[in-house]
Amino acid sequence: MKKVATNRKLGRTTDIRLSMLKTQVTDLLWHGKIETTETRAKETKAIADSLIALAVKEAGNFEEVEVKVSRAKLDEKGIKLQNLQRAKMVMNT
Repeated sequence: MKKVATNRKLGRTTDIRLSMLKTQVTDLLWHGKIETTETRAKETKAIADSLIALAVKEAGNFEEVEVKVSRAKLDEKGIKLQNLQRAKMVMNT
């Protein structure tokens, strides 16, 4: 009989569990490490590993493009100011 892959329930409803795992994966990728329980860490590791594998696989399909962004702001007197900023965007090729 084939083993069916399932996620751990972690004592939460589906929406709360998915939200918690997304937050943990984001924090892990952003900060490099997180402090959590062993069971949550195993679930987080599985999701993070799949994201990293996908990023490595698709790394050659993107290019970085520099764009100019115009942002309008108001000063203290209510006069509109144009502010040009440079930003980098990742484009799918």
